[in-house]
Amino acid sequence: MFLLYADVDKMKSINDALGHKEGDEALKEVATILKTTCREADIIGRLGGDEFAILGLESEEEGLKRLSLRIREKVKRSYEKENRYNLSISLGLVYSSSETPRSLDELLAEADNLMYKQKQKNHTQQKKSCPTYNVVHPLSDIILQPDESKSDNNRRITHIRN
Repeated sequence: MFLLYADVDKMKSINDALGHKEGDEALKEVATILKTTCREADIIGRLGGDEFAILGLESEEEGLKRLSLRIREKVKRSYEKENRYNLSISLGLVYSSSETPRSLDELLAEADNLMYKQKQKNHTQQKKSCPTYNVVHPLSDIILQPDESKSDNNRRITHIRN
Protein backbone atom coordinates (compact mmCIF):
# COMPACT_ATOMS: atom_id res chain seq x y z
CA MET A 1 0.00 0.00 0.00
CA PHE A 2 1.19 3.54 -0.63
CA LEU A 3 0.21 7.04 0.33
CA LEU A 4 1.25 10.02 -1.79
CA TYR A 5 0.85 13.43 -0.15
CA ALA A 6 0.75 16.34 -2.61
CA ASP A 7 0.92 20.08 -2.00
CA VAL A 8 0.59 22.64 -4.81
CA ASP A 9 3.47 25.10 -4.57
CA LYS A 10 2.97 28.89 -4.39
CA MET A 11 -0.82 28.82 -4.11
CA LYS A 12 -0.80 31.86 -1.82
CA SER A 13 1.07 33.84 -4.48
CA ILE A 14 -1.38 32.76 -7.16
CA ASN A 15 -4.40 33.66 -5.04
CA ASP A 16 -2.92 36.98 -3.91
CA ALA A 17 -1.67 38.10 -7.33
CA LEU A 18 -4.29 36.66 -9.66
CA GLY A 19 -7.29 36.11 -7.42
CA HIS A 20 -8.96 33.10 -5.88
CA LYS A 21 -10.78 32.26 -9.11
CA GLU A 22 -7.42 31.62 -10.82
CA GLY A 23 -6.25 29.69 -7.74
CA ASP A 24 -9.37 27.53 -7.92
CA GLU A 25 -8.66 26.85 -11.61
CA ALA A 26 -5.11 25.76 -10.74
CA LEU A 27 -6.47 23.38 -8.08
CA LYS A 28 -9.00 21.94 -10.54
CA GLU A 29 -6.23 21.40 -13.08
CA VAL A 30 -4.09 19.58 -10.50
CA ALA A 31 -7.07 17.43 -9.45
CA THR A 32 -7.67 16.48 -13.09
CA ILE A 33 -4.00 15.60 -13.54
CA LEU A 34 -4.07 13.40 -10.44
CA LYS A 35 -7.25 11.68 -11.59
CA THR A 36 -5.96 11.00 -15.12
CA THR A 37 -2.47 9.96 -14.00
CA CYS A 38 -3.46 7.55 -11.23
CA ARG A 39 -5.20 4.24 -11.66
CA GLU A 40 -8.95 3.93 -11.33
CA ALA A 41 -8.54 1.85 -8.16
CA ASP A 42 -6.45 4.54 -6.41
CA ILE A 43 -8.31 6.79 -3.97
CA ILE A 44 -7.68 10.50 -4.53
CA GLY A 45 -8.85 13.12 -2.07
CA ARG A 46 -8.36 16.77 -1.34
CA LEU A 47 -7.27 17.22 2.25
CA GLY A 48 -7.94 20.94 2.24
CA GLY A 49 -6.43 24.10 0.82
CA ASP A 50 -3.86 23.02 -1.73
CA GLU A 51 -3.18 19.55 -0.35
CA PHE A 52 -4.19 16.21 -1.86
CA ALA A 53 -3.61 12.58 -0.90
CA ILE A 54 -3.60 9.44 -3.01
CA LEU A 55 -4.00 6.03 -1.40
CA GLY A 56 -3.36 2.94 -3.47
CA LEU A 57 -2.39 -0.69 -3.45
CA GLU A 58 0.62 -0.45 -5.79
CA SER A 59 3.62 -1.92 -4.05
CA GLU A 60 6.41 -1.63 -6.62
CA GLU A 61 8.72 1.18 -5.55
CA GLU A 62 9.98 1.96 -9.06
CA GLY A 63 6.43 2.20 -10.41
CA LEU A 64 5.53 4.65 -7.66
CA LYS A 65 8.61 6.77 -8.35
CA ARG A 66 7.58 6.92 -12.02
CA LEU A 67 4.05 7.92 -10.95
CA SER A 68 5.48 10.76 -8.83
CA LEU A 69 7.65 11.95 -11.72
CA ARG A 70 4.72 11.83 -14.17
CA ILE A 71 2.56 13.91 -11.80
CA ARG A 72 5.29 16.53 -11.37
CA GLU A 73 5.95 16.75 -15.11
CA LYS A 74 2.26 16.96 -16.05
CA VAL A 75 1.64 19.73 -13.50
CA LYS A 76 4.65 21.67 -14.78
CA ARG A 77 3.69 21.25 -18.46
CA SER A 78 0.01 22.05 -17.94
CA TYR A 79 0.69 25.72 -17.25
CA GLU A 80 3.87 26.13 -19.30
CA LYS A 81 1.99 25.33 -22.50
CA GLU A 82 -0.56 28.05 -21.77
CA ASN A 83 2.20 30.54 -20.91
CA ARG A 84 0.47 31.41 -17.67
CA TYR A 85 2.81 30.97 -14.74
CA ASN A 86 5.01 28.26 -13.27
CA LEU A 87 2.98 25.71 -11.39
CA SER A 88 4.68 22.97 -9.43
CA ILE A 89 3.81 20.37 -6.85
CA SER A 90 5.71 18.88 -3.92
CA LEU A 91 5.17 15.22 -3.13
CA GLY A 92 5.80 12.89 -0.20
CA LEU A 93 5.56 9.17 -0.86
CA VAL A 94 5.39 6.43 1.80
CA TYR A 95 4.74 2.69 1.75
CA SER A 96 3.21 0.21 4.10
CA SER A 97 3.22 -3.55 3.86
CA SER A 98 1.95 -6.52 5.80
CA GLU A 99 5.50 -6.93 7.17
CA THR A 100 5.58 -3.31 8.40
CA PRO A 101 1.95 -2.29 8.97
CA ARG A 102 1.26 1.32 9.91
CA SER A 103 -1.89 3.29 10.61
CA LEU A 104 -3.27 5.81 8.17
CA ASP A 105 -2.35 8.60 10.62
CA GLU A 106 1.26 7.39 10.68
CA LEU A 107 1.39 7.25 6.88
CA LEU A 108 -0.10 10.75 6.57
CA ALA A 109 2.35 12.20 9.10
CA GLU A 110 5.38 10.65 7.39
CA ALA A 111 4.22 11.56 3.87
CA ASP A 112 3.50 15.13 5.00
CA ASN A 113 6.99 15.38 6.49
CA LEU A 114 8.60 14.09 3.27
CA MET A 115 6.50 16.48 1.17
CA TYR A 116 7.58 19.40 3.34
CA LYS A 117 11.25 18.43 2.91
CA GLN A 118 10.78 18.35 -0.86
CA LYS A 119 9.06 21.75 -0.77
CA GLN A 120 12.07 23.20 1.09
CA LYS A 121 14.45 21.56 -1.40
CA ASN A 122 12.48 23.00 -4.35
CA HIS A 123 12.58 26.45 -2.74
CA THR A 124 16.36 26.22 -2.23
CA GLN A 125 16.88 25.08 -5.84
CA GLN A 126 14.85 28.05 -7.09
CA LYS A 127 17.08 30.40 -5.11
CA LYS A 128 20.25 28.84 -6.57
CA SER A 129 18.99 28.81 -10.15
CA CYS A 130 17.94 32.47 -10.10
CA PRO A 131 20.76 34.93 -9.28
CA THR A 132 18.31 37.74 -8.57
CA TYR A 133 16.02 35.59 -6.38
CA ASN A 134 17.21 37.10 -3.09
CA VAL A 135 16.65 40.62 -4.42
CA VAL A 136 13.39 40.01 -6.26
CA HIS A 137 11.73 37.59 -3.86
CA PRO A 138 11.43 39.96 -0.86
CA LEU A 139 10.04 42.63 -3.18
CA SER A 140 7.58 40.15 -4.65
CA ASP A 141 6.41 39.29 -1.13
CA ILE A 142 5.52 42.96 -0.66
CA ILE A 143 3.87 43.19 -4.09
CA LEU A 144 1.86 40.03 -3.49
CA GLN A 145 0.43 41.17 -0.16
CA PRO A 146 -3.35 41.53 -0.44
CA ASP A 147 -4.14 45.16 -1.07
CA GLU A 148 -7.51 46.24 -2.34
CA SER A 149 -6.06 49.53 -3.61
CA LYS A 150 -3.94 47.79 -6.28
CA SER A 151 -4.94 48.74 -9.78
CA ASP A 152 -5.68 46.16 -12.46
CA ASN A 153 -2.44 47.22 -14.13
CA ASN A 154 -0.41 46.29 -11.04
CA ARG A 155 -2.15 42.92 -10.96
CA ARG A 156 -1.23 42.33 -14.61
CA ILE A 157 2.39 43.25 -13.89
CA THR A 158 2.43 40.82 -10.96
CA HIS A 159 0.89 38.15 -13.25
CA ILE A 160 3.69 38.64 -15.80
CA ARG A 161 6.32 38.21 -13.06
CA ASN A 162 4.96 34.82 -12.08
